[in-house]
Amino acid sequence: MSLAVHHRIIISVRSLRRYLANMRLYRRKNYSNILDVALFIIEQVEKSGQLHGYKLLHLKCIQHGFVVNQENVRFLLSLIDPDGVKIRQRNRLQRRQYSCNGPDYTWHVDSYDKLKPYGFCINGCIDGFSRRIIWMEVYTSNSDPALIASYYLDSVKLRKGCPKRLRLDRGTENTYIAQMQMFLRFEHEVDDLTICAIFGSSNHNQRIESWWGFLRKQCCQFWMNTFQTMKDDTEFNGGFIDKNILQFCFMQMIQVCSCKNCVLYSISSVLNLVCFTAKSNCLLVWITCICRLVNRIHNNMTEVRCAKIKFMIAQVNLMATDLLFILFLLNMKY
Repeated sequence: MSLAVHHRIIISVRSLRRYLANMRLYRRKNYSNILDVALFIIEQVEKSGQLHGYKLLHLKCIQHGFVVNQENVRFLLSLIDPDGVKIRQRNRLQRRQYSCNGPDYTWHVDSYDKLKPYGFCINGCIDGFSRRIIWMEVYTSNSDPALIASYYLDSVKLRKGCPKRLRLDRGTENTYIAQMQMFLRFEHEVDDLTICAIFGSSNHNQRIESWWGFLRKQCCQFWMNTFQTMKDDTEFNGGFIDKNILQFCFMQMIQVCSCKNCVLYSISSVLNLVCFTAKSNCLLVWITCICRLVNRIHNNMTEVRCAKIKFMIAQVNLMATDLLFILFLLNMKY
């Protein structure tokens, strides 16, 4: 039927079978030599074919002119690559193992920008061997090379030494610390100074990327949801005043590690610091009131008065309750 419709060839089924038999074209006869098929599968397994299952390898065999059924391919693959078959049966990937020669051999440096839209920029460094946090700092910027260099120098002074390798990306914020690392390792790496600072993409910086994922699950996701809720409720517009209010009230709470202690970040301490209690909920109410008052004041005050508020929020070191009281008085006055 298909021959008649698509190719305009009218032939009976019996005649078609006779022609196929004369040309020795069979679906289940004249199988290829099983040894040739095994050699082809071995060649594929030595390359990227080790990731394929027996169905895909069977398709490759057919594409290369072999006549073989799936059962034979499955049996040959189980003999040739039994470990790969077991991994695919468990539906698990065989991940590469990270290795490091010892403590302070490699420091992994990277920045975390998930909270940057709200004014919180995080930069961190972790030891590749012990996973000890070398520094983990929250500030208003993480793109200033001088600022990142100060984190590096403070850690070198505290630990009385520098690492043998520094793993970082090619961001402009890492230019100073790369030069410092090469300078400090000048006498030890005579042949090639570039191995002191290893550059690469951030997603391949394995140790610190693993830490960022852990940090987001245990801490940062809460703040992202909180600030996004405030943004959806039009209590946060991303302006200068709103960012400074959040930085003033939450900077110390989001501070994940002190460079003076240089100890492994403890989730329990963060939960105690963040305080998911009624006290924390009360503080969130305060911040919401502050943002509402600032928006109301901003709409009704002159530019001079707005400048006074900006200076006060950015410079004056007050408690959140004192700031709320001052803004309340300003709202009553104006």
